[in-house]
Amino acid sequence: GLNLFADYQFNNNLIDDANGYNLTGIDITYNNGSAVFNGTTSVASRVDTNDLFSFTNGVRDLPFRIETRLSLQDLNRENQIIVSKRGALTSLFEWQLIYANSTNGFRFNIGSNGGTSNLLRISKQVTGDSSTFFNIVVTYDGNGINGLNMIVDGVDADTKSEIGNYDKMVKTNSDFAIGKASWVDLYQYNGKIDYLKIYKW
Repeated sequence: GLNLFADYQFNNNLIDDANGYNLTGIDITYNNGSAVFNGTTSVASRVDTNDLFSFTNGVRDLPFRIETRLSLQDLNRENQIIVSKRGALTSLFEWQLIYANSTNGFRFNIGSNGGTSNLLRISKQVTGDSSTFFNIVVTYDGNGINGLNMIVDGVDADTKSEIGNYDKMVKTNSDFAIGKASWVDLYQYNGKIDYLKIYKW
């Protein structure tokens, strides 16, 4: 079954309380038990050359669960990466949770064979302001689009779709990163993250 793999509580640090997979931070501040990301330079990341944050055994997808509680400074700001494992090349795309825009809200993508043309995608539109905290749970049973689910504040996702022809995830040496793209200074997240938990098979 699923086991707690990483547990970031952001109590004035970037320590993983589950297995010691601590993060390195740049321009992270803390407020009332949350990590604050400034939307420009803030990032918390970990080099992942040994594929720890991959959700596959190299042959097939494996189940996982991601839980987080966060607030957005600006819900009109598009394409804010909350957490991801992907690199600069499309072949290094594994998975990501982003705030897409005010229309599509939160979105979770899984890349097929390390690409961006074939995806599993699930989205949940939300409303609120900078004081609103959202509770997000993403689960995947390893069996394609029907096994991917996302719940935000107890409500199921609005839409989920298979884009192109999804095959399977791949293991890559892409960094695990919270708060922006790991490979370029774009897609910065502006807001607070109260905690982030990852469960793996």
